[in-house]
Amino acid sequence: MDVRCDKCNSEYELDDSRVTAQGVSVKCTSCGHIFRVTRGAPSTKSPTTGDWMIRQASGHVFKFKELTTLQRWIVERRVTREDEISKTGETWKRLGDILELASFFQVAEQAAIVPKQQAFEMTQSARIEPIEDQEEVPQRRSSAMPLIVGIAVLSVGVVGGAFVFRHQLAGLFREAPAQPPPVTTNVLAEKHVAAGYRELHKDTPQGFLSAEQEFEKALALQANSAAALAGATLALCDWAELAREEGNNLIKAPTKPGDAAALATEFGKKQADSAAKTERALSYMKRTLELDGGGPQGMRAAARYYALTNAQEAYRGIAEAANKLLAEDPDYNYAVGKLKRLDDNNADAAIAAFQKAVDRESEHVGARYQLAELFLKKGDKAKAAAQIAEVLKRSPDHARALALKKQLDAPVKADTPKDEVVAKPQVETFDTLLNKANRARHAERVKQAMELYGRALELKPDNAEALTGLGLCYIDAEQPGNAIAQFQKALAANSRYSDAHMGMAEAFRSRGQKRDAVKHYQRYLDLAPDGNEASVAREALKQLGQE
Repeated sequence: MDVRCDKCNSEYELDDSRVTAQGVSVKCTSCGHIFRVTRGAPSTKSPTTGDWMIRQASGHVFKFKELTTLQRWIVERRVTREDEISKTGETWKRLGDILELASFFQVAEQAAIVPKQQAFEMTQSARIEPIEDQEEVPQRRSSAMPLIVGIAVLSVGVVGGAFVFRHQLAGLFREAPAQPPPVTTNVLAEKHVAAGYRELHKDTPQGFLSAEQEFEKALALQANSAAALAGATLALCDWAELAREEGNNLIKAPTKPGDAAALATEFGKKQADSAAKTERALSYMKRTLELDGGGPQGMRAAARYYALTNAQEAYRGIAEAANKLLAEDPDYNYAVGKLKRLDDNNADAAIAAFQKAVDRESEHVGARYQLAELFLKKGDKAKAAAQIAEVLKRSPDHARALALKKQLDAPVKADTPKDEVVAKPQVETFDTLLNKANRARHAERVKQAMELYGRALELKPDNAEALTGLGLCYIDAEQPGNAIAQFQKALAANSRYSDAHMGMAEAFRSRGQKRDAVKHYQRYLDLAPDGNEASVAREALKQLGQE
């Protein structure tokens, strides 16, 4: 039976068989109000409420009650844009045509690593299990997150066939309350969230670690804290980005001849660390969206993750709403600055966003450091030095700021004569970097090639050609394990990229994994029977067949 707290209107589903003749006492987890449920109690459910239906191309129809269920299925890639939704079963609308669901599909498409299941079992609504003669603390249903502010009406082109989304799915087709139900808060959890943001804003590896720990403490006290989940997303994004940057700096640093293999190993560790933290950030972000997809926490988390993964198109899908909702939010403006900074032509816009973050939160060390880098890049050493001083005042062990200070304090070389024309450095595009990387690899300049591929991937992290090129560098450096990791990323981005299959085959063969090598040699030939490496693949298959 459906029951509702008569104090805050939170709704639960109670198993009829567990309600005794005398009734059972339950406690609302939202407001703490204790009320009694008896057999034959009138249902508080509106006669127009009921299950929603999803119809797939196969003809299978599945039912669900809460919007959070649909949003979770989208993020988990259990349903697609081509599937249809209906309330009555008479009129249906394609999910991909519903604008308010676009951001959830974008998240799913970014998370290509999440496998799409062949079939799935529909989860049951949350239930409470009363214990006779004892007060029961039920598990509350996940509250449906708003798809847009207020009410969104999704027309299906048929008179009377519209879907109305409200703050809570159980409230469909009845008047919304004057004010939303109160949100359950936990004072100690809120303290941990505040502490997490203080640690996050220090912009150091230890700060990121401490931040995640504080956010996890908050979640242990309040599992549905969207603020804690969003904070954890931000911490992991910053941490992943730092690991990636450290890996790229390893390749850029001057080294002695013969160090290519060692560099490749260290670079691979940093890249693997960055990838692992990126996946954890994705997990936190998805959980945030389940709770607050159209709210400030969900948008803040999504914007930062999109900046980390350079998902410009996905960000544009939420930009208008996020800019209105989070115009004064320092962490959102920091994420916007990161997105703008990915394009050298948007340096001024990035500076404006980072400055806005600092104006709203003076302790935001990360935004200050980004400003210092951008000011130095523009040649304004005075402003750069001022920001570095502020960074080190707040985070004395900020390694990147210390390195930048050392650079700023270095003796200035002889001034260029005023009448000498100094050519402005050309901005290197992704294509320029990729071409340079390919030439360096073919010339067997492995270290240089890896640096260039790394810089190219900063601009386009999911580019199959750049990932494959980096994988081939790992093969040259005799690091087949790291090579395979890059080829897997390339194939996740484009499963039909033949050169990645060829590289995968070579890497598996070098490790003695004959079956896997044969599989990828054959796949290469299926995709590129007349390719440049076709003869090599055929000869390899012939030799492997004789081994």
